[in-house]
Amino acid sequence: MSRLSALVPNAKTVNKLYVQRGKRHGIEDARQSVAEKLRKAAAYVRDPNSVELGDNPIKQQDDNVYSLGVKYCNRWLQGVFDGDTYIVGLNAEEVCTLAEEAAQAALAGEFDDYIERIMAENRSAAAKRR
Repeated sequence: MSRLSALVPNAKTVNKLYVQRGKRHGIEDARQSVAEKLRKAAAYVRDPNSVELGDNPIKQQDDNVYSLGVKYCNRWLQGVFDGDTYIVGLNAEEVCTLAEEAAQAALAGEFDDYIERIMAENRSAAAKRR
């Protein structure tokens, strides 16, 4: 740190980092985020070199066997598929088709109850840190 301190004298070190978002997602932003994540994951399955993949809602279980879940803010939407969280045993074409359908459902507001639960939990956690 001494070398770095010489470059920027007012730099400090900490063991924990708390960041504050400038603006929390509204429900429309959350829907867009969910849909984008699903569409990026499907594009990645089709061509792994096509996109940089972050938090992937599609998981490869075996050779050409995939599962699909839906995520918001790095958390799975629990129970979104008729009480279950994942659809399993899909081939690449099926998982891409279902990911697009799930993206459309997210944009249409069909996952709002699940998303809003996570949003409320995030607000509660942020309040506890203050």
